[in-house]
Amino acid sequence: MSAWLNELWYGARWRSLWLLPLSWLFHGVVTCRTYLFRTGFRTRYVSKLPVVVVGNITVGGAGKTPTVLALIDILQREGFKPGVVSRGYGGKYKTEFAWVTDQQDARHVGDEPKLIQLQTGVPVVVARKRALAVQQLEAHADVDVIIADDGLQHYALQRDIEIAVVDGMRYLGNQLLMPAGPLREPASRLKSVDFVLTQGGFAEQNKSMHRMDLEVEGLYSLVDQKPIDWPLRSKVVGMAGIGYPQRFQRTLEQSGFNIATFFAFADHKAFTALDLKRVCAQGLPVVMTEKDAVKCKDFPASLQKNLYYLRVTPCLPHVFEKQFITLLRNKINGL
Repeated sequence: MSAWLNELWYGARWRSLWLLPLSWLFHGVVTCRTYLFRTGFRTRYVSKLPVVVVGNITVGGAGKTPTVLALIDILQREGFKPGVVSRGYGGKYKTEFAWVTDQQDARHVGDEPKLIQLQTGVPVVVARKRALAVQQLEAHADVDVIIADDGLQHYALQRDIEIAVVDGMRYLGNQLLMPAGPLREPASRLKSVDFVLTQGGFAEQNKSMHRMDLEVEGLYSLVDQKPIDWPLRSKVVGMAGIGYPQRFQRTLEQSGFNIATFFAFADHKAFTALDLKRVCAQGLPVVMTEKDAVKCKDFPASLQKNLYYLRVTPCLPHVFEKQFITLLRNKINGL
């Protein structure tokens, strides 16, 4: 997200008032589209398996991928066999769908699906029509529950559980719909989901709202994927191509890194050799997100030797885990 948009959407509300007519038009389109699906005028694909949708109502990063990773861990500990479907945003695949495998790189299938596959090993399918990805998992994978990554507004897929992720620091910004604000749907949409997770910041900790924190696990070398000890007072260059790069910059600072320069790239940025040479120009170690690291793993070793990534672990409260599993089992049993 550009600095200009960030200031417009998360600054004083009066700055966006001139865009309100376009937001009203967008609201009309969203309302009409939602109505058509909910009344049956447009059909939804109903999976044979329970579907858990993870998404947000704002543009940009809010912590969806860490949430998916946390849910996979919870489900596996409870004996489930999850699979994941995603649009594969930023991926260059030309087919109707693509399986995310060890042989597929992030540039082909998208950085987030590739990260999920690398970290968990669960079956992951990307498709612009998520119902098609779900059908592939149903037919060809040993799974019993499906997680749809970033699918809250994809009403063509019926869902059993909805989880909305909110940035706990910025929340909903000026609470206006695009383009005057960052909202994809009205703020009232949060009242209809099963759970709201806030990444950091404040959460009311009620029956449906919980706080998710990201704990720093360690620093890893991009060359061999091994953890390293690091003198935190040494200067580093930070870089991030995520929805809200400043969050990663703050994480580095809070972890004790001395940031000489920070490079903020667009979300899902497809890095080039020229990009890496630019961030490495100062001769300092470069620290990036793990999501960005999956896009750099196929570059020559000469470019990777000074690159490192920070691995974080999503932490959800036990009460959420219990409520989530209980609701899922009730859905499976038709309760």
